[in-house]
Amino acid sequence: MDDDVMGVDGDIEDDLDPRTDRAIVLTAGTAAQLQGRAELMRNILPHLVKCCNARNIKDLDGNPYVDSDACERIANIVGISLGSPKIEKYWEDDGDGKRVFCVDVIGEAQAFGRTVTEIGGCTSEDLFYHKRVGDEYVQRLPMSKLRLEVTKKAMANWQGRAIRTVLGLKELTWEELEKVGFKQSESTSVKYRKESEQDSDRKDKAEECRGKIAAKLMADCGNNKEAAQMLLKSLTTFEKSDGSTFDGYTSTKKLSEKFAFRLWGEIKSGGKGEKKYLEKLVEVQKHFGMTGDGEEDL
Repeated sequence: MDDDVMGVDGDIEDDLDPRTDRAIVLTAGTAAQLQGRAELMRNILPHLVKCCNARNIKDLDGNPYVDSDACERIANIVGISLGSPKIEKYWEDDGDGKRVFCVDVIGEAQAFGRTVTEIGGCTSEDLFYHKRVGDEYVQRLPMSKLRLEVTKKAMANWQGRAIRTVLGLKELTWEELEKVGFKQSESTSVKYRKESEQDSDRKDKAEECRGKIAAKLMADCGNNKEAAQMLLKSLTTFEKSDGSTFDGYTSTKKLSEKFAFRLWGEIKSGGKGEKKYLEKLVEVQKHFGMTGDGEEDL
């Protein structure tokens, strides 16, 4: 399954995602097999000519990238064996009280005497499943349908990664491709999406909010770092949607952008949560007696 993102198939983002890039594991003996890469390429390159046209091979920041359509066609021709993968579905908390549905898929692929184990993944936070409304991204599918789509994309990402790895397509060079007629100058160029000015400004403002929160808590707690940490933890502890309790943060550095904006809006002078903040502050002050005099950053 291909999802168009930035004009290319969605698994490009998964291939480059640090979360899923953690698990390329080559089985015993594969290192020695990789020494025969030239032979592997002799087997693969003729099939690229048969299965690909110029649009199937992208110039991804200077490196060739074979898209999923071509990978599937090559896999069918050369007879790649995909094992039954292990699929793990679970929920994580994003720190803002929101539950994120996650799917990890791990399994083996075999071809030309090589065996590799690969992992693919997807979450309900994938931007493909969101639309932008103002400064926020909101889900465009109900959770019941989103769970299915996330699972399907995780499976597709695993298959694409496994095929590219077992066939050595991730190590392809433009020199090799040009020998069989694919030129870098004629391929579609794809660049990593760079951070926009708006995104950068939002990060800066979030960091400013974290600093303001830390400064206020430290000042109100008489520069007692331990007291300020207890106060922050109290302010950020909440009951999650499944009935369990999120145990709060003791460092403002762990606050997400969204959480930082919300918390500062509540505890600042005149904020809608100022009364609740003052009640919690009094509790912490009573607990410590405000005898500390530390000057460390929270």
